[in-house]
Parts: sequence; C-alpha cells; structure tokens
Amino acid sequence: MTELKDHITEKLAVLPEYDLYQVWDFVQYLEWRKAKPDSDTNLPSPYSPNRDRLIGLFDGPPDLASRAEETLQQAAVKYSGWTWKNNAA
Repeated sequence: MTELKDHITEKLAVLPEYDLYQVWDFVQYLEWRKAKPDSDTNLPSPYSPNRDRLIGLFDGPPDLASRAEETLQQAAVKYSGWTWKNNAA
C-alpha cells in the first residue's frame, strides 16, 4: 500500500493546479460516498458551481443542434469575413 501511495504522491506533485481541483473533488466525492452509501442525490460539500464543468454545457435553445446550419448561415454575413457556399449540384 505504501508503494501505491508513493506513486500517487509523485503523480500529484507534477499535476497542474486545475487538475488538482479535479482530484480534490474526486477525493471529496469518495469521502461523501463512504459516509452516505445509500444516497446518490446529494452533492458532496462544499459544492462549487464555478468549478462544475457541466454547468453551461447545455446552455442555449433546446433545438440548438437541429438549427446549427441556420445559425451558421446567419452568422456568416458579408461583413464578418465569412461566406456561405451554395450547394449547387
């Protein structure tokens, strides 16, 4: 077990700070799960929405994917530097 802890400590020593936040969040989750094995609805404390990568992932209208081409056409105006190629077969 000591060898494993030493290996983990070596890896943690070279991780960037952002990755250390993810490791810390995971450690907190493991502690929370150990304390409350029957409940998976509560978030481990302290929860920080600023570090939650899923917040904003689904930001936008519900039909965003189906309207992606239309949105791109509207964004490609003559002053933007982009043009839209017509599909003439």
